[in-house]
Amino acid sequence: MSLAAGGARLAFARGPQRTDLVAAAARSPTRLLTPRNHGHARWVYTSSFGGGLVSGDEARYDLDVGAGATAVLLTQASTKVYRSPRPASQTVRATVGAGACLAILPDPVVCFAGARFCADASIRLGEGASLVWLEVLGAGRVARGERWAFDSYASRLRVEQGGALLAHEATELDDRAGPLGSRFGAMNLVGTLLVAGPAGETLGPDLRAASTTPRRGASVVAQASTRDGVTVLRFAAERTEDGQRLVARALAALPPLLGDDPFARRA
Repeated sequence: MSLAAGGARLAFARGPQRTDLVAAAARSPTRLLTPRNHGHARWVYTSSFGGGLVSGDEARYDLDVGAGATAVLLTQASTKVYRSPRPASQTVRATVGAGACLAILPDPVVCFAGARFCADASIRLGEGASLVWLEVLGAGRVARGERWAFDSYASRLRVEQGGALLAHEATELDDRAGPLGSRFGAMNLVGTLLVAGPAGETLGPDLRAASTTPRRGASVVAQASTRDGVTVLRFAAERTEDGQRLVARALAALPPLLGDDPFARRA
């Protein structure tokens, strides 16, 4: 199957000692980096030759995680979205086989003033499969006065297992209900962390423990909920570093599951 511009295809299979990357292809401007790492999981970093997404760019990731394999998808840096007369988009389609685990842990999306961005993800889990999903949105180039100054941001995540819908998360942000900057108050980072499957049973308690007591003037707010074996932590922070530390605490039990720490470089 040929790849459209911006497309990427990855396939993972369980090997004798660790997960193998058995297929990897990408078409410009999407770029894939596949460094060696400790542990049994196989890691892939995504990047872009253009340094970000411009008007009309479409990035699509098709992932196949074979039975018993463990795959980690990260970004080399924040995903920058430039001013976009036409929306830039990112699509993820993933199949996670029986007993496999997929962790998608990107850096924040940073939308510049005037940017339009939409993301859509659909994850199909096999029997006993696990998902760790992180989605983070930054306020923009705050130091340049571009705080929550993008035109629109929309994202959707669907998680299915055995034909049944496990989770459906959706976010839509624009200024139709008022300026985003005033609606977010002091917060410069918002995010969603979702875990499902056996890995979610291990990680869920820490996500729930990361919930904070609502109070005026708090620099970090977070609330977790669990339903049908899926735990979701929604959070906001004044500073990016505070949000990253919250995620690292909530996923403190993840590095032992992977054999390596995906947050070490972000400390």
